[in-house]
Amino acid sequence: MSAVHPVRQFLNRVESKPNALYLHQAKGGEWTAYTWLDVATQARKIAAGLQSQGYERGDKIAILAKNSAEWIIADIAIAMAGYISVPIYYTAGESTIAYVLEHSASKAIFVGKLDDYSALQAGNPNLPTIGFPYDMVKADIQWNDWLSEFQPLDDVCVPELDDVYTLVYTSGSTGQPKGVVLTGRNLESAASALSVMYSDSGDRVLSYLPMAHITERSLVTMAMTFKYFLMSH
Repeated sequence: MSAVHPVRQFLNRVESKPNALYLHQAKGGEWTAYTWLDVATQARKIAAGLQSQGYERGDKIAILAKNSAEWIIADIAIAMAGYISVPIYYTAGESTIAYVLEHSASKAIFVGKLDDYSALQAGNPNLPTIGFPYDMVKADIQWNDWLSEFQPLDDVCVPELDDVYTLVYTSGSTGQPKGVVLTGRNLESAASALSVMYSDSGDRVLSYLPMAHITERSLVTMAMTFKYFLMSH
């Protein structure tokens, strides 16, 4: 079977099974369920919000947050808008955050739940922040405001397999973090390799490793590509 870009696989799934469950997110002691259509609608609205900022195709957008449904939706939205995601470990310190943002030339940052916001405040060189919908998150732009303000983006970008999809930085334990360039083909290949462990498309996958980690990125792509039900902690 020929390779298909993860974003195209996602859109195909939305079209074929819009009301099937895709994500479960724990919020306030309760579980919130998201169908494939729910995720697609939010991603298209966030993509429209990103495009309204005037960024150029191929620009980098960072994500700094603990695992959440919004992390996954933001990553899809970035690709749909024609940009490249730059995940940052939520445990990163001030100097690492500053280095990754500068080295990647990121234009904005999605911000979610963190244990300590002081590192972001000190490490952010005045880039605009887009806050996930949690009370403790302070940002220039609020996620729910974009969901209310924008209609779902019609002209969704579906990158080519060999286009850059994301920049994944190493943890920096042996020096400055190294930016690893990953294409859609890279992630699709990793997801295909992981999928051989699962025989049923109804299997559940628990998202636990930081989403900035390459293994977790591959696992999330597998869930998006091969229809597994992703549980976000």
